[in-house]
Order: sequence, then C-alpha cells, then structure tokens
Amino acid sequence: MGLLALAGSFTGLELWALVTLVFTFVAPVVLAILLERRVFGGDEIDPVGLEELERDEDVDGDAWQ
Repeated sequence: MGLLALAGSFTGLELWALVTLVFTFVAPVVLAILLERRVFGGDEIDPVGLEELERDEDVDGDAWQ
C-alpha cells in the first residue's frame, strides 16, 4: 500500500523523468539480451554459420590455404 501511495504522489515531471531513466538504462540492456538470444539462441553448440563454412571449405579447399 505504501508503494501505491508513493507512486500516486509523483508529479507529471517526476513520472516523465522516471520513464526517461528506465528507457535510457533498461531498454538497451533488454535489447542486447534479446539480440544475443536471437543470434546465438537455442541449444546449438556450433556458432552461427559454421556448417556453411565447413561445407565451403570442403568444396573449395585450396581457398583456405
């Protein structure tokens, strides 16, 4: 109940400042975590694209020397 009373006592400027701080500091962290899960997501052991790299090496082995 105390938190609700505290939140109700904020002025519009204080709420705007709080939203700005949250957006500035929390949003980039959340976006970084979501991007990391998107790129490296799942239970894959191999890095993204490793199968294609190995296949290309088999097809054109001399290009890797």
